[in-house]
Amino acid sequence: MKTSTFLRALTLAVSLAGAALGATAQTQTSALSSIDTPRLQAIYLRCADESARSPLDSVDFAFCAAVGDALRDRAFDGSFERLIAWWHGARTPMIVEAEAAPGDATDQRASTASLQTMFANE
Repeated sequence: MKTSTFLRALTLAVSLAGAALGATAQTQTSALSSIDTPRLQAIYLRCADESARSPLDSVDFAFCAAVGDALRDRAFDGSFERLIAWWHGARTPMIVEAEAAPGDATDQRASTASLQTMFANE
């Protein structure tokens, strides 16, 4: 009986969290429509880089997901496969650059504001 109550509570919590993230992403999607494609690509690459360094918080995750969706739809005709193919090619120079000048990724992420805030202020 207690397990059943726990599972219902857990399901409700997950549903509410998903709804909150969905509402945030929807708001961000409309804001992203005014950003040109090259800038959207730069933001996407930054999101990919940050998420490779450390887990994103829920705000950054929702923002980066919205950026990925907008970029996929706008630049790659909705094709996730084409988006990933582009990303593989675009990230190669970033990997070479990072290997040439290694730094402490933890310090860099800790000193960076949320991705959404950082790009909103530029």
